[in-house]
Amino acid sequence: MEERKEKEFGFLRNIFFPIYKYELNKFVPLALLFLCICYNYSILRSSKDIFVLKNSDTTAIYYLKSFGVTPVIFIVTFIYSFISTRMGRDGRFNSIIIYFLCFFFIYLVFILPNVEKLKLTNFGAIMNSKFPRFKGLWAIITNWHTSLFYIHSDMWGTYAMQILFWTFANEIVNFKQAKRFFGLLIVLANVGAFIAGASLKFFLKGNPNLILLSIFSVGILALIVYNYLSKKISINPNDYQIEENKKPKKKKIKLGFKDSLKYIAKSKYLMLIASLVLCYNVSIALFESVQKDRLKAYCAGNEELFADIYGNQLIGVAFITIVLLFFLSPWIRKKSWSIMAAITPIVFGFGVMLFFSFIFFGDFIKDMFQQISSINLDTLKWSMIIGTSNVVFIKGAKYAFFDQSKEMSYAPLDEQSRVVGKAAVDGIGSRLGKSLGSILVTFIFIQLPGTGGTIFGAKGYIAVSILIVLVIWLISVFNLGIRFKKLTQNENESNN
Repeated sequence: MEERKEKEFGFLRNIFFPIYKYELNKFVPLALLFLCICYNYSILRSSKDIFVLKNSDTTAIYYLKSFGVTPVIFIVTFIYSFISTRMGRDGRFNSIIIYFLCFFFIYLVFILPNVEKLKLTNFGAIMNSKFPRFKGLWAIITNWHTSLFYIHSDMWGTYAMQILFWTFANEIVNFKQAKRFFGLLIVLANVGAFIAGASLKFFLKGNPNLILLSIFSVGILALIVYNYLSKKISINPNDYQIEENKKPKKKKIKLGFKDSLKYIAKSKYLMLIASLVLCYNVSIALFESVQKDRLKAYCAGNEELFADIYGNQLIGVAFITIVLLFFLSPWIRKKSWSIMAAITPIVFGFGVMLFFSFIFFGDFIKDMFQQISSINLDTLKWSMIIGTSNVVFIKGAKYAFFDQSKEMSYAPLDEQSRVVGKAAVDGIGSRLGKSLGSILVTFIFIQLPGTGGTIFGAKGYIAVSILIVLVIWLISVFNLGIRFKKLTQNENESNN
C-alpha cells in the first residue's frame, strides 16, 4: 500500500477531531458502533438499579452482585473461552449480541406484560416471615425476572463493550491511529451516556417499555454497523488502512486468576498498580451501597423520581468527564503523574466526609440551620443530593484522571512486564475488585453486629472501611509515584 503523506493538524483540529479524511470510512462506522454499545451500557447500568430498588431494599442489589453476577460471570467466561476456539471474530460478535437481543426481546414481549403472574409472592411472604433479616435475598428470588434482567445488564458492559468491541477495535485500528481514534472514542462513550441519561428520564416518565425497545433497537443497529464494517474490511482491507500494520500483532496474553496473582506477586511495582485498581473498585462499591440506600429512602419506590435522579447522574458524569478530558487532564498529565493519580482518591475522600456528615450528624446540622436562618433542612434530601453529586465527580475524575494515570504507569516497564503485567492487573483489578467490594458490603450487613441486616444499619462499618481503603489507595499512589519517577528518569538518561 502506498505511503500517505500526512499533514499536521491545526491546533483546534488536533484537540477536537484529529482524523484524516481517508480514515473516515473506518472511524465513522467504528464510532457509531461504539456509541450504540455505550448507549445501551449506560441505560442498562442505571435501569437495572431502578428496577431492583423499586421493588426491594438496597441489600437486594448486593445479594445479586455477590450470589448472582459474580458466579454467572465466571460461568459465562468459561463458555466464551470455549466458543472462542470454535468461532471467528464475526461469529463471536454476532452470536453474543444476538443472545443479548433475544433476552431483551423476550423480557419486553413476554415477561414485562406478565410481571405480577411471574412473581413468587407466596415464597417471598413465607421466607420473610421466617427469616426477615434476609429480606433482600428473598426479594431477588421473588422477583427472579428482575434479577435476570440485572445480571444480563451487568454482563453487557463486560462482554459487549470490554471484550467484543475493544477486541474488534484493536484488530482494525493500527498503532499510528490508536492514540487519535481511542481518545475520541472515550469522548463518544460520554456522549452515549449523555443521550442515555436524557432517554432514561423521558422513557420512564412515559412508557417504561420504551427503555427495552430502545435497547433492542440500538442493539440491532450495532449489529448492522458491525457487519457492514467487517464486510467492507474483508472485501478491501487497503481502503481501511489494515495493511499499515506491517508487523504481525502479538498474541494477546490471557492469564488465569492464579497466574495473574503469581505474576503480580513477583513485582512490587505491579502490586502497587493492582492496589490502585482494587482500591477504586472496593471503595466505589462501599460508597454506592449507602448512597443507593439513601436514594431508595428518598424516592420511596417512585419510578419517575428514580429516573430523574439516575438520568441527571448519567448526564452529569458525561458532562464533567468531557470538560475534564478537554480542559484539565492534558495540563495535569504534563505536570506530574503523582498529582494526576492522587486526584481521584482526594475527590473521593472529600465527598465521603461531606456525605457521611449528613448521615451521622443530620439532626445537628438541621438544628444549626434552623437557628441561623430558620430553614427547615431536609437532611435525607441533601444526603441524596450530595451522594449523587459525589458519584458524578468521583466517576468523572476516574474517567479523566485515574484511567489515564493507570495506563501511563505501564509506560516505563520493559515490554514483557508491560504486556503481561497489564493482562494480570486487569484480570485481578476488574474481576476481583468488583466482586470483593460487593462481597464485603454483603458480609458487613449480614455478619457484623448492630446492623439489623440493613445497609443503613451498617453505615458506620462501611464509612470506616472506605476511609481505610482510601488511605491504602493514597499510600499506593505515593509509593508508585516514587518508583514511576525513578524509572522514567532512568529511561530518559539512557536515551540521552
